[in-house]
Amino acid sequence: MKQNKQMLKIIGYVVRGEKEKFILKNGVLGRGVVLVTLLSIVLGYVLGEINEDFSRFLIYLGVKVILGVIIGYFIGVNEWKFYYSIINEDYDKKVYKKMAILNGIVGWGLLCFLVQIENYIGDLTFTLIMIPVGIVLWIAGGAFFGYIMWSFIDVNGIRSSAREYNQ
Repeated sequence: MKQNKQMLKIIGYVVRGEKEKFILKNGVLGRGVVLVTLLSIVLGYVLGEINEDFSRFLIYLGVKVILGVIIGYFIGVNEWKFYYSIINEDYDKKVYKKMAILNGIVGWGLLCFLVQIENYIGDLTFTLIMIPVGIVLWIAGGAFFGYIMWSFIDVNGIRSSAREYNQ
């Protein structure tokens, strides 16, 4: 199976042993900064938060990006371990499922919840109810998303691409 350009970049980082570069580009910058910033700006524009109180929007955005960097680092480390185990043929299906679900929960569920957190803040009763409900819903959605998305990964294709990369 022919791998796409992004997958070939990932394979290249792992084969060359560039763990820090992989975590920085794929996790911290790719998910933690770019994704959180873009989604926050789009939602802020669509929901009118940018026009209502721009300074408050910027403060929330700054906090979200800081939290996104932390989450992005965790995602990068998790994905590195996954791809490293596949390429070095230390692959276990049970570990794969756990990593896929964990990556979906953290990399999609928590990031999406983080982007929308200010929508859950209102009066005290509303906030106390909606934040736990939002966390549970986004985490459940993230687990499902992670399982579905990672089921499309072709383990044998990644290994063969890594072998070709080494030659």
